[in-house]
Order: sequence, then C-alpha cells, then structure tokens
Amino acid sequence: MRSLSLLLKNALGSSVASIGRSAYRRQLFSQWFLDGTAPIRRIWFLALFWSVPWSGYADESLPSVMVRMTPHGVVQFSYQESRTMDLLAEPWHGNGVLYADPPDRMVKLQVQPARIVMAVDGNRMWYYDSVRQVRHSAPIRKDDERSTLINVMQTLLNGDLVGLQDDFRIEFSATADNWLLKLAPSSTEAPKGGSFVLVSGPVGGTAKRIVLQHADGDRSELLLTKIADSERLADTIDLLLEEAEGK
Repeated sequence: MRSLSLLLKNALGSSVASIGRSAYRRQLFSQWFLDGTAPIRRIWFLALFWSVPWSGYADESLPSVMVRMTPHGVVQFSYQESRTMDLLAEPWHGNGVLYADPPDRMVKLQVQPARIVMAVDGNRMWYYDSVRQVRHSAPIRKDDERSTLINVMQTLLNGDLVGLQDDFRIEFSATADNWLLKLAPSSTEAPKGGSFVLVSGPVGGTAKRIVLQHADGDRSELLLTKIADSERLADTIDLLLEEAEGK
C-alpha cells in the first residue's frame, strides 16, 4: 500500500475526466472566450469569471492565464523537483523532463537521481524504474487527494476553466510581477486543512512553479521551464508510454 501511495504521490496528482467531457468543455471555453458573435455566452462566461475570488493587479486574470497555458500541440518542459516528507531526514531533489499531450496523456521522465518513467494515459497511471526493473500500474481515482496534481496539470493544459471551477475552490491574485492560483479540492468530504495546490508564474506568462501541499504535511514542488511545443513530440510520448507499460 505504501508503494502505491508513493506512486500516486510521485506521479503528479488527480483523476482525469473523460475524453468526451474534456473535449466538450474545451469547445465551450473556446466559443465563450473567442466567439465575437455570441454576446449571451460572453456574458455567461464573465459571470463565471467574476464568481472566482480575485485580488490584486488589474491587468492579469485567470481566463488570460488559462489561455496562455493551453499549448499548441504536445508540450515539453524541463523540471526541477523537491519533496519534503516525514519519512525523509532531509528534502529529496530530482530533475527531468515533463511531456503533456492534452487532453489526457502525460509523461514525467525523471533523469536524476535515477531514471524513472511515470506516465498517465486516460484514467490509468504507470511507474517504471529502469534501474531496479520495478514496474507498477494503478487506476487514477478522482476522490484520492494523492492524485490532485494530475487533475490540476490536465485542467490547466486543456484551458478548462469550467472543469477547474467544478473540481476546486479557486483563489486567484496578482501583483505587478506575478500571479498566484490557489486550488483546494471542492469535495465536501475534504477535511479542513486538507491538501491544496499553489500555481504561480510571471504576469503575462505561464506557470513556472507548482507546489502540492498534502494534508499529512508532505510537500512537493516543481519548477517548470518550457522547452518545446510541437505535435512531433507525440512519438516520444508513445515510446515512453510503451516503456512504462512494458510493451
């Protein structure tokens, strides 16, 4: 059970909605935000936007962040990661490459301190340690807080503001230099002081830092740097998924 918990925690975070629902929401988001011939839908969208707690710099907003976060094709990031856990005497550090292919494929390739492939495809997750030849697989459960970060990443990269509203309690703020998004699971079963995610980046830019604070006190932090944005990266994701699945 502990290995499964670590797998879920290591592999970035919450369940992935169905492809049909995600595609429908992305279409609606695009229509509401970009269609100049639909004033009623724009009014509805603005009502949704203003329902989000907001403070700070007037030239930055959550909808503008969501638009910038949506990639044109498969996206590749380099990342630096640190984890603070009760089981560790001092913080753990690692780095690697993160690939995302919206709506529901993502691969986290850890390079240091050891090569590990962590992959998400649909509603299932795989973990493969190529050094120790250890492989695990598990379904992604939406009600499991250890899966929160997967949901956050998928929702942001799909530009899915409606999905973000459905799954999280949202607080957005901005200064002249940076924006900050705080997300807490909206489930009524979530305890007070439960897990939450902080996503932040520069004004006019995309997310550079993601912090996942777990209810048990464990904490993970990712620092992201975008490398590329291209459909050709889909082949790389295919190969890494096959490796993780043992095909």
